[in-house]
Amino acid sequence: MPSIVVADALENLEATLRHFSEGFQTRDLQNAKVQIEIFRSSP
Repeated sequence: MPSIVVADALENLEATLRHFSEGFQTRDLQNAKVQIEIFRSSP
């Protein structure tokens, strides 16, 4: 899968997480954000 597609998907997911985080600050949401950062920083 092209990395650009992955980057776009991550941006969309992060925007969604930010949108939901305005209403919810749950442990699951924080874990999801951490998973995104781990995925993004992996080669």
